[in-house]
Amino acid sequence: MSLGGSSPSAPAAPDPNTTAQAQTQSNKETAQYNFGLNNPNYNTPYGNLTYNQTQKGATYDQAAYDKALATWQQAQQAQQSASQPIRGRGGYIFPAGYNQSAQAASTPMPTLDQFKLSDAGNPQVTANVTLAPAQQALLDANNKQSLGLADTGNQLLSQVQKSILSQQPTPQDINSLTQQGRDAYYKQQTALLDPQYQKMQAQQNAQLANQGITAGSEAYNNAQSELGRQRDYAYGQAQNNAITQAPQYAQSLFALNSQQQLQPLNELNALRSGSQVTMPQLPQQTPTTMAGTNTAGIANQAYQNQLGLYNSQVGQNSSSMNGLMSLGGSLGAAAIMASDRRLKKNIRKIGKTPSGFNVYEFEYKSGGGKQTGVMAQEIEKIIPNAVITMPNGYKTVNYAMVV
Repeated sequence: MSLGGSSPSAPAAPDPNTTAQAQTQSNKETAQYNFGLNNPNYNTPYGNLTYNQTQKGATYDQAAYDKALATWQQAQQAQQSASQPIRGRGGYIFPAGYNQSAQAASTPMPTLDQFKLSDAGNPQVTANVTLAPAQQALLDANNKQSLGLADTGNQLLSQVQKSILSQQPTPQDINSLTQQGRDAYYKQQTALLDPQYQKMQAQQNAQLANQGITAGSEAYNNAQSELGRQRDYAYGQAQNNAITQAPQYAQSLFALNSQQQLQPLNELNALRSGSQVTMPQLPQQTPTTMAGTNTAGIANQAYQNQLGLYNSQVGQNSSSMNGLMSLGGSLGAAAIMASDRRLKKNIRKIGKTPSGFNVYEFEYKSGGGKQTGVMAQEIEKIIPNAVITMPNGYKTVNYAMVV
């Protein structure tokens, strides 16, 4: 709410850069949360799988920040010392020539973000597989045996290679496997179709007889022809499917044959190590995703809500602070008033000054009816040099610095 009966201050629109940064940060946090949901650590009898996520934090020039903060604090103290009031006739006043606007516009306190050297890095994920002690011992033994039996393995390897090469399938073998697959698949399909169409034929013959349609008639021939076309189409589809599936069947047989060819090599490896190392068998993780937070939408909705509240207050509170404008003369001059919360009662917040300070309606405990003004304790936290502590211990405010 503004002074002088004017309308309340409209809420500031969301800053697009700030909103975009908040949305980006929210997306990053959601992504990291989803990663944790979908990548649990596994513990199995054969070993463990663990994930470790690290991220390099942002870097700052701490020394420069500390220096800037110390300089700002010294300036604030000097400013507060130069603004001590002078007691004159009728109360405390500020020295002649005192620059009220310069004192009111204090320099903002520096923040650490102003001295950022680099942003935080991207998360780095490490997956660690640890074998169970028994499996690790087997692996170590296999490695030791592999080193000790390298020469023997080289001698046996030539025999294994000869065995493998002598059993390579020829194109004729692959064609034969394809034909076998085609015949097997078609036989499987016709085993289902034969009884089905035998039953359909019997049902149709009975239906035609019940309708008095005799064999050899046009209606009889048409019905039989239609059923025949359906049967031919079904068996044709089975034949086409057999042709399509045959290569896959041949590939399966070829893969099986290849495994059989590798059997001598597996036996050689088993003979060398005495046992095969079993790697951890990890269960399948069902993906789980948490939807991201629409930070931009929330910020815009909050702004719309504030804007609606602002519009509803414009006509309600336009004249609620007229008393604040009459402080015994023009506020352009230094005006010191008792504003200590301890001196007041029936306090009710009614708005804000143009500079953002809360404005209250209240009564002095000593009497005098309703008044309008600020609270010295609140002003002191933001502009310490605008507040004066009187000899009696109560605080007053230089309204020229806060209106």
